[in-house]
Amino acid sequence: MNILIEPIYIGLIQTLISFTIISGLVFCGNIISIKFFKNYNNLLLNLLLSVVIFSQLLKIISYLGFFKEAILIFSSILFFTGIYNLKFFYALFEKYKILIPRNIFEISIAVILLAFFIISIAPPSMADALDYHYGISLYLLNFNELPDPYMWISGNLLGNGEFIKDRKSVV
Repeated sequence: MNILIEPIYIGLIQTLISFTIISGLVFCGNIISIKFFKNYNNLLLNLLLSVVIFSQLLKIISYLGFFKEAILIFSSILFFTGIYNLKFFYALFEKYKILIPRNIFEISIAVILLAFFIISIAPPSMADALDYHYGISLYLLNFNELPDPYMWISGNLLGNGEFIKDRKSVV
């Protein structure tokens, strides 16, 4: 699947949902950061803390056999907290006004960035992503457990990112 087969609005909707979930991860990370690091509030730290904690929680819950229920609850929480936290990103855009390109150099940079954005919303089609990155996520969603390591050799390569990726497919 690539951008020639799939309509562009599907990629835009996926990008919007991903942005909302990332906003929810930042908000949840902010709550965790305030609890543990009172004097240090950083956007990247908030995102990293929440990704690590949520992925580890999902991994533990998937070993217990409650993956589908947990992914639905976590994705709902992140989606709605992401919608609530969008006001933070709106304030960032208001603080740092985006300038309109005025000369040919700025216009060419804007066109290149737009082309990269359109390419980035296309779904991945490389063998690596289709084999275990999306394969593990689909296996978790279909069978509510991790695959047998002796059955699927490349399935042993899963990481914590596969647990986070499943949130986008549920919401």
